Amino acid sequence: METMLEKAKRIAEQEAEKLGLEIVSVSFVKEYGMKILRVVADKEFGLTLEDSERLNLAMRKVLDEDDITDEDYYLEVSSVGAERQLKTRREIEHAIGRYVSIKTDKGKFFGDLVEVTDDSLTLRINNKGRMSKTVFKNADIQEIRLAVKI
Repeated sequence: METMLEKAKRIAEQEAEKLGLEIVSVSFVKEYGMKILRVVADKEFGLTLEDSERLNLAMRKVLDEDDITDEDYYLEVSSVGAERQLKTRREIEHAIGRYVSIKTDKGKFFGDLVEVTDDSLTLRINNKGRMSKTVFKNADIQEIRLAVKI
C-alpha cells in the first residue's frame, strides 16, 4: 500500500514526464499550521513560471481525482533555484554548458562547465579576459553549484 508521499511522488513524476520536466523532490511539510505538498521540479535549461503552472494544474487534476488524503493541503510547485547544489552525476552532466562554482581546498572557482568524466570536471574560466580550461579532479571537489554570472 502506497503512503501519501509515495502517491504524491508517483503522480508528480508521471505528470512531469508528460511535460518534459524532472522532479527533484517531493515532500509534505507543515508550515504556519498548514500542510503543504511541496514539489521541486527542473528541466534542462531551467524551469519557467509557465512550466510550474502547467505542472501545478496537471498535478492538481490527478490529485483531486486520486484523493491522496482526507486532510486539506496546499500544492506548491517551484524550481530548484538559481544557485542550487549539484549532488548527483546526472545533475552535474545536465549542467554542462552552464555557469557553475566549484569549491575545493584551494578556493572557489567559477566558470562554464564544459566536460564531465569519471574522475574530473573541466571548467572554462575567464581570468581577466583570458579564457582557459581548468580540470578539477573529483576527489578535490568539495561542492559544485549552479551559479549566476554577475
